[in-house]
Amino acid sequence: MNSRGTGAGGIIVICGIDGSGKTLQSKKLYARLKQHDVPAQYVEFPRYSEGFFGELIARYLRGEMAGGGREVSPYLAALPFACDRWEFSSRLRDWMDSGEVVVCNRYVTANMAHQGGKITGECEREEFYRWVERMEYEVFAIPEPRMHIWLDIRPDHAMELVGKKGERSYLKGGGDIHENHQHLRIARDAYAELAGRVENWATIECSTGTGPVPADDVARLIWRRVAKLLQISEE
Repeated sequence: MNSRGTGAGGIIVICGIDGSGKTLQSKKLYARLKQHDVPAQYVEFPRYSEGFFGELIARYLRGEMAGGGREVSPYLAALPFACDRWEFSSRLRDWMDSGEVVVCNRYVTANMAHQGGKITGECEREEFYRWVERMEYEVFAIPEPRMHIWLDIRPDHAMELVGKKGERSYLKGGGDIHENHQHLRIARDAYAELAGRVENWATIECSTGTGPVPADDVARLIWRRVAKLLQISEE
């Protein structure tokens, strides 16, 4: 496995199903780090408007690939997402080697959950998880995260928040094949499995009995975990 960088740097991943608040919370965390004078960078994957693989990923998410979402092999669908991270990995490593904390909105676990959730057999799904880890961390040799923060939200609450999203250019006015209740359910189940097998994992409960947890409350819970990891003040 790869080095996690030197000094206080490292990758902190914010992960979760669509509608869990990943983008908002990733940006809040990045801003909080800067407020505390922690050297930090922010990146979100996929990089739809950058690099070689972004448009291919956008075409997949728009449902333009033969067979649509669940019909596309998880192994094939995982490849462009992994390639996008590999293409950017030298920049990640440079930031880490400079001692910077990199906040990643989605990372390898997104591939494992969104694609692995399509696989119904437990043994076959575990085999897929190992294949993704080997491809991304060993073959492509991208840096490993220092911490994963999973925003665990109920699919019905996530769908409420998905409905409030604005228009996204990569969808060209259409929908995202991952943003439906069935896919959100299987992806959440996969994330729950990953919580028991991935190192350095923190789960943030983002649902109450009546609806989503307020974003500022989620941000405080995330900051508590990150401040402890980095050994800095929670104030």
